Amino acid sequence: MEKKQKVLLIVGTIIVVGLIAYFGYQKYVEEFVNVKIEEHVQPLYQLDDIVRVEYKANELMTLEKQGEVWVNSDQPDLKYNQDMVNQWLTSLTHLETKEVVKNIQDEQAYGISDGSVMITLYDAMNHHQTIQLGNIVKAEDRVYIKCNDEDKLYVLSYEAAKPTFVHPNEFVDCSHVLKIGTLESIKIENQNDKAITLVKNNQWQLKDYYAIPGVVDEKVIEPLTNAILEMQISGYVGTYEDLASYGLVQPNLVLTLNGKTKIAFGNQRGNKVYVTVNDGQDVYTMEKAFYNQLMTFRPFNAIDKQVVHINSASLIQVTLVNPQGIYELKFNEVEPEAMSSQENVTELVEDQTTLKENELGEAITKEVEAQETTAQGTVTKETKETINVTLNEKALTEDEAQEWLDQIESSIYIEAPLQNPSIEQKEERKAEATIQFVLKDQYTIDIELIPYDINYYILRYNGITEFAVNKDKVTKLFNDLTEFVKK
Repeated sequence: MEKKQKVLLIVGTIIVVGLIAYFGYQKYVEEFVNVKIEEHVQPLYQLDDIVRVEYKANELMTLEKQGEVWVNSDQPDLKYNQDMVNQWLTSLTHLETKEVVKNIQDEQAYGISDGSVMITLYDAMNHHQTIQLGNIVKAEDRVYIKCNDEDKLYVLSYEAAKPTFVHPNEFVDCSHVLKIGTLESIKIENQNDKAITLVKNNQWQLKDYYAIPGVVDEKVIEPLTNAILEMQISGYVGTYEDLASYGLVQPNLVLTLNGKTKIAFGNQRGNKVYVTVNDGQDVYTMEKAFYNQLMTFRPFNAIDKQVVHINSASLIQVTLVNPQGIYELKFNEVEPEAMSSQENVTELVEDQTTLKENELGEAITKEVEAQETTAQGTVTKETKETINVTLNEKALTEDEAQEWLDQIESSIYIEAPLQNPSIEQKEERKAEATIQFVLKDQYTIDIELIPYDINYYILRYNGITEFAVNKDKVTKLFNDLTEFVKK
């Protein structure tokens, strides 16, 4: 019994499929076999002196000619490339059909429907012609077109019909949308990461990303700043109340320049990404490559890994401590030497006396005497500041002091960010070595070096734990200090 039911089900299915195929074929025969396609060459548009264009895709857009300038009647703020608009209209008005299709029962079979793209041209007398774009069969070099309300369709060559595929939004001039000028600050807000703020005073600095001050390596950041200064809006998409379909209600990334120019990045389309500027409703496109550059920017790669940069003239003392001992690098100001300019006067008088003895003449002698009187009546002091540097009471030359300072700073060179700095911050680990910088303004920088593994120390900077430094460099520093003190 079950076998019979299965057989009947299979047979019934075959009959239904057969009927569908039969009636589908009948419809095909009725629709396409009876259709007449004839060669037919004529201009698509019969109008001259176009003054208005209506382009309807998902929504209607109208261009009107005011004097010699094409403008968007609904959005007068949009600027159009006039040459591109005129070239496009010239191309449209010179299109020619190559065939006519008659006896059509169903226009939808050729892609003609209420949703078809419609292009309507108006002349100065308000005469107009409308074309609807149908199916594009590139392999057969065919594009089906309906003109006005005629009961027939026309065929254009695919290559010739390309101007009809162009939306007038492509002619919007976007060159004025972004005007950056000089870069003073950059803020990158990524949904998946902490906001990155870069500020330029004399040099670029990373602000409020790491607790430790971040000086940016100019060579590393230069490709980013150059890309920002060279970035361009590549195209205008449209103006919309709802930006959700473009991913711009909650943008993937927001770039703010100089605190006033804000660019939001939404969804991607091919090699482009949708953007808005300053929270506007105008949707533009920008190159995806630039967007990717922003998305992949990592502050750690940009910062100068040497965390301390101090001029010896601003230092009072550097104290270094580890199990081997305590090392004090002191920068002591020497009392300035004062020298009365009276000494200079005496030398001047002696020189000029010699000139008198050589009989320079009465006029020169009087001038010398006047210089003597003036000089003797003026006594000023010239001062010369010097710094005496010692390392554990051993005197250093200026060059030796700078070499030690350079080695100390380079020994605490950041090698890597900690994976879980907040956890490391909470743990009370004892430092194996410390370095303290005391500046003339009484500001201090406390460096603590905490054992982590065989290769790294955790760097604690003024109580903040974020990075790891190379243990070998620190070990070498203290070994060199020990050897120097022993000499």
